[in-house]
Amino acid sequence: MRLEANEQLTDEQKKATMAQRKILEKSLKKARKPDQLKSIIEAAEIQAVEPILNILDRRAEQRIRAGVRDIMLAVTLSPYRVVDLLIVLYRNLVIVRDINLIYNSRPRLRENISILIDTIRVVATVNFINLGTKMVENVTRGLPGIIPGVSRIVDDCTEGIAAGLLTSVTGYAAKERCRAFRRWNYEEARENIASHLKTFTADVGKMFFTDIIPHIKIPGSLALEKWKEVKESITRGVNDTIDAVHNFIRSKPGAENKR
Repeated sequence: MRLEANEQLTDEQKKATMAQRKILEKSLKKARKPDQLKSIIEAAEIQAVEPILNILDRRAEQRIRAGVRDIMLAVTLSPYRVVDLLIVLYRNLVIVRDINLIYNSRPRLRENISILIDTIRVVATVNFINLGTKMVENVTRGLPGIIPGVSRIVDDCTEGIAAGLLTSVTGYAAKERCRAFRRWNYEEARENIASHLKTFTADVGKMFFTDIIPHIKIPGSLALEKWKEVKESITRGVNDTIDAVHNFIRSKPGAENKR
């Protein structure tokens, strides 16, 4: 019923969903055995629910990518570090709300709060904080000496990338929660997000160099060759971090204590 009223879908898609629901209702009335009921429901999920969810998935992913880009740009270029954290937290909350709207159309306040809490639980178990620290270490390790203005640029870049990674994890955790039409499984969602963290990091790194680097102003005292070295160092640091991601994920509670 909720999919039929979802404003993200076209009228044609809504009608197709309604038609599938009516077919399901007729089939369920005829079924008598539990096995028959199970088969009918599974067929409806594959034929009706999943195709619609795939459409909503693409919209949610577009919203996440736009949010990641905006937050990285704001944090990297912002001169006010005290405000950066507030910006990241606020924009992440907005992204969770927007994704909820994409899947649930008109969620009640209780649903919004429930989804937000479940999203925070998943995000809290992914060790992106250690990952961000490792990224800073990797980036600064190969920097070409002490150059005026470079330290601030590197700090801004790593903060932007870390903020983008946090936003990406938050967005996809919210997507996992909102698209769960069966019973939502916290453990499964956490494992799924953790297993895709390497992909998230790679996407954030690629987006950073494509959309953010061109907006960074080069200090007047920094020669173009030195700026090229700085960018290469940041690239190597991000790539090293991507390769090491699996060492900084809490795939299971207490996993880091077993290492």
